[in-house]
Amino acid sequence: SVLEKNLRERLQIIGSLRRSFRFVAIDTEFTGFPRHASEGERYRGVKYNVGRMHLLQFGIALFGDDGNTPWPGYCRQFNFADFDPEVDACSPGSVEMLQRSGHDLQRNRRTRRHARSRCSDLLRNELFRQAYNSTHITFHAPSDACLIKMITGARRPNTPNGFIVLAISILGDPNLASRRSRGCCK
Repeated sequence: SVLEKNLRERLQIIGSLRRSFRFVAIDTEFTGFPRHASEGERYRGVKYNVGRMHLLQFGIALFGDDGNTPWPGYCRQFNFADFDPEVDACSPGSVEMLQRSGHDLQRNRRTRRHARSRCSDLLRNELFRQAYNSTHITFHAPSDACLIKMITGARRPNTPNGFIVLAISILGDPNLASRRSRGCCK
């Protein structure tokens, strides 16, 4: 786990590794959906939820064209302290699942791990600069939306197409990422 005291050092290591390991697999954990939407209202529902949700954890793994990682088990996770289960909107089922899997929300609050604004700036500078010709692999749109909220701090676009354009400008073409990663994940 990346801690506040080693945040800059760990991000510099990740930045230097990206020259050799251009695939960046990203996983996020967040507080679930406080409101569910119908199929026709899905984007508005995602936008509503992302505006009220907090990103709890951001994980990355780097790997190269051959599927190899910098060393066995290489993965980094960043935990955030901005969520207060007593007052913030969340899905109780999601929070319970996170707690059952060992995520200690109260410890995060007490120790103030990773003030989001500082971490966001560092992540944006070290992970999402396009200078490395990286391919970012994410898992689904709500996670992408939470990630983009953290990276940009900006409001989500009003339309699904606007969101897609923003996501591609930050994460790259998802179709290309899917095709490129297939060979590495056999």
